[in-house]
This record gives sequence, structure tokens and C-alpha cells, in this order.
Amino acid sequence: MNQTPSSPEGDYLTDDEIDLRELVRALWDTRVVVAVALLGFAGLFWLAVIALGARDGITYTWETRVHFTFSGAEDGEYPSNEDDENANGASFSSGDLLSPVVIRRVYEQNDLESRGLSRAGFSDALSVAAYAPTREFIVQRYRSQLGRERLSAAEISQIEQEFADALERASRGQARLTLTLRDGIAPTGAVLSDEMARKVLLDIPRVWARYMTEEAGVFASDISLYSVDAVEGEIFGLVDELVSTDVIKSNFGLLLSNVDALETLTNAGAVRDPETGLGLSDIRAQAGWLEDFVLEDIRATALGLGVSSNPQVTLRFFRSRIEELMRRKSLLESRADRVEQALQAYLAGQSRAGQGGRSSPGAPLLPDELRGGTTIPQFGSDFLDRLVELGSDSGDVQFRQNLTRERLDSTLEAAELQAEIDRLIQLVQLIDSDNGGRLEDDDLQELMDSVRQRLDQVTTSLRDLFLATDRISERLNELRFGGQQAIYNIVQPPGEASTPPLVLTRSNLQRFVLGAFLVVILSVMGVFLFNMLRERSGD
Repeated sequence: MNQTPSSPEGDYLTDDEIDLRELVRALWDTRVVVAVALLGFAGLFWLAVIALGARDGITYTWETRVHFTFSGAEDGEYPSNEDDENANGASFSSGDLLSPVVIRRVYEQNDLESRGLSRAGFSDALSVAAYAPTREFIVQRYRSQLGRERLSAAEISQIEQEFADALERASRGQARLTLTLRDGIAPTGAVLSDEMARKVLLDIPRVWARYMTEEAGVFASDISLYSVDAVEGEIFGLVDELVSTDVIKSNFGLLLSNVDALETLTNAGAVRDPETGLGLSDIRAQAGWLEDFVLEDIRATALGLGVSSNPQVTLRFFRSRIEELMRRKSLLESRADRVEQALQAYLAGQSRAGQGGRSSPGAPLLPDELRGGTTIPQFGSDFLDRLVELGSDSGDVQFRQNLTRERLDSTLEAAELQAEIDRLIQLVQLIDSDNGGRLEDDDLQELMDSVRQRLDQVTTSLRDLFLATDRISERLNELRFGGQQAIYNIVQPPGEASTPPLVLTRSNLQRFVLGAFLVVILSVMGVFLFNMLRERSGD
């Protein structure tokens, strides 16, 4: 019988099939070892992850977005005074939300110390970052511009600069405010609750707006107002009653200057004090009544009764006031005279120029007798030269009107000072001729106490009027900017705390898969090596 010889390829194929089955069988035999190794690795790996997580603690994060709505926010400036075109606002950045003053006030008003959070820890837990919600639109717009063909290097540089400026402006308008706190793997209660964390995040822009509006004054009109602290009620019991009436009278002048300044603002006539209901005209009327009738009646009563605790001190005070007022009056009269001389010199120079033809440029029109030094530098020849120079440059009716108005204002103010001087002189004469011995009488002592009580009442009323002007000023600022709540908006209110997964993070899963693969490879190789060594030792 013929026998078919076997080919080498068939032998090789048979050997390969046997080897593959044996390889699979050998791998299957390692299943127990591999499973035990995987379980051991998994246990050790996740225990290490949990231990490291417990050491670092759990991170709680609360976040809110604030939109700044006042004009100038995108330019990095607080609003400037609308009445001054050349004025620039103070520098602004979203970091102002976390200024030390704001952090301290929010920390104290929420009593965070009692919740186990230190002020330094609270400050470190807060962060603010610029946020540009329109970033994608800006990127697309400038990307299309850069995609145009045949752009020169200068054009590309200009587009890139415009892109950077647009992103910066967009990011100034909004800010992302974040509060991040850490706690152990088992919460201890030291971390703020969601409700308290939300309140804290909402308080920060609210406190910032109040501070910048009421104290920093960046949203206030650029006017100077005297505060209620100008009325020092404590000194009235330490000095003579007649001196007190004079001091109070000067404080009425400060109050009326506040009213004059506020009346220049928009809507001043329509705004009233929210507590008393008084408008600026009402405050002016009440101040005039208190000063002209009540205070003058107290003064007349004191003079008629000889109520002077220390006549010598009183006389010294009023005589000093008279000397001061006389110096001011002399200064104003000198100013009015010099302005009058400058006006006459200007008119004479204009007349000479008209008669002799065109005058040479820059020719002085000031007469020689008016030139030279003076004991009052601001009214000397430099002052007059400047006035004449302005007149030479303009040569119009407006310049002459300004000089005339300047002279008239100085003359009227000097006349008012003279009236006050005459009043004080009469007062000094009355005190000097008064018999102070009558103060020993009990009835007159009671009347003197009554005078003091009425002075206290006038002082209290004066302070109330000062406070009313302060509140009207605040109301006018609110109308100008819409109030503290209108200079910002909460775009995204804070929600519940977000906490990253403590164990099943993406990085931990990647590390576990890679480690498990290496453990399987090493386990299989270890079993094969062990079997090989065992077979050799058996042979």
C-alpha cells in the first residue's frame, strides 16, 4: 500500500496548533494568580487614594458672576465728574471686590470667626478673576480678519493689538467670584453651609458698592460739603454764651454753603430728605428762621440780661474777630481797586490803540504807575499784567464784563464784612458797658440757664439740618448712578457647593487601568518563569 509522504508545511501547522492550545491552557492556568494579584493591587491602590484624599481633604467651591454696569467699567475707571470734562475717574479693577476693607467688613458682619474660620483663612479662600462671556464672538470676529489674504505684517500686528484690547475691555465688565474651602474626608462642620456661603458671596459686591459709594466717593458728585461734625456742640458749655451764639451763627453759613452747592446738581429741586421730607428750599428757609429770629432773640436776651460768664474773655474773642474781618475787608477792597485799575488801563489802552492805529503785539497796556511790587503778591503787577494780556488777546465785551463782575463781587463781599464788623462793634460796646454783677441774682441765673437750653436746642436743630443735606446728597448720587444696587448685577447667583470626586477621578481611573495591566503582565510572566524553573528542577 502506497503511503503519502507528509509535507513539512503540514508538520509545522500541526505543531503550531498544538503550541497555541498549550499557550492558552498555560495562560488559563495563571488565572488564580492573576486574580489574586489584581485584587491585591486594587485594594492597595484605592486605599492609597483614599488615604491621600483624606490627607488633602475635600474641596468645596462656591462661585458667582458679577456684572459691573456703571459707565467706565470696561475702560478700567470709576465714573468721573460729569461737570468736569477733563477729570478722569479713579482706577478700577475687579480685584477691588476683595480689598482688605471689604473682606474685613464681610467677615465681621457674618461673624465667621464663630464658625471656625479665621480672617486670614477667609481671605485666602476668596479669589476673583476677570470673565469675558463674549470671548468666543470676539475670537471668531478677529480670526476672520486674520484669515484674509495679503495682510502685511503691520496690519497683522494692528489686528492682534485690537484683539487684545477687545478681550481686555470685555473681561473688565464681568468678574468670577469664587469661595474655596477645604475640610477633612469626614466633614467636621467647620466648612460653611451652602446658605452661609451664598450670603457671603452676595455680601461682597454689596459691601464693596456701599464702601465705594459712601466712603470712597467714586460715585459721588465732585462737590465739597461740610459734614455734621462741623457743629461742635460740646464747646458751648465751656465758653461764654455770647461767644456760643456767634459760633453757631458761623455754622449756619456752612450749612447754607452746602445748600448752595447741592442746588447746582441735576434734580436738586425735586429731591427731598427721605427722613424729614425737607427739600433744599425748606432747609434754607428753616436755617434762615433759626438764624435770623431764634438765634438773634437768644443773643438779644443774653445782652439784655447781662448773661456773660466771663466778660473779659468774651471781649477778647470779639475784638479778635473784628480785627480778622477788617483784614479780610481790606484785602477785598484792595482787590476791587486793582481790578478797577486794570479795567481802566485796558480801556485806555484800547482807546490809544484805536487812535494810533494797530498796536504792536504784546505791547503792555498797563500804566507805569500801576507796575511794580505790592504787599499782596496775588494782586501785584503779575496779576494785572495777566488780566491785560487776556484782554489784549480777546478784546471783546466778555472780558470787560468779567472784570466788572470781579470788581462788583469783591465790593459786595467787602460791604457784607463791614456790616458784620459794625454788628460786632456794637456788641463789644454793649458788653463793655454792661454790669456783670447782676449774675448773682437767682432769677437771672435761671434765665441764663434758659438761654443755654435754647442754645442747645438751636444746635440740635442745626445738626439735624446738616444731616438732612447729607441724605439729600446721597439721594442725588443715587439718582445719578441708580443707587448701589445699580452699579452691578449678579449674573449667576451662587448655588450649592461643587466638590470634585474624592476617589473616582479621571486621573485615578487612568492610573488604576495602567497599573492593573502591568500587574497582569508581571503576574503571567512570573507564573511562566516559576513553571519553567520547576520543570528544570524536576528533570
